[in-house]
Amino acid sequence: MPDCPAGYYNSVFIARRDDTRRNSPDFTCATFAYNEPMSQSGWAAPTPGLPYIATTGTDKPNLFSAIAEAISSLPSATRDTLQIKGLINIPAAEYLAIPTPDGPDQHIS
Repeated sequence: MPDCPAGYYNSVFIARRDDTRRNSPDFTCATFAYNEPMSQSGWAAPTPGLPYIATTGTDKPNLFSAIAEAISSLPSATRDTLQIKGLINIPAAEYLAIPTPDGPDQHIS
């Protein structure tokens, strides 16, 4: 998505190729499927992707390098299928600066 920074979630609407509707309001009465509301990407997008969490004392630079190397060593067809482009480092201060929205239980009745 052009306005979504690398490493952040985004949402995509998908419709049949032969569907004549082109704008969001055209789908007001349409049936659709969506991400499970309790999923982090279902209620907190757009936010950075979830961080990798490791135990205290983990060598973070080496872990980051190992994950980045594992991703880059995947065949390009696999990366394309999984829509994985790589791994980026979002500084903790930047990650934590984004307010966490109310949980889905606050909006489901």
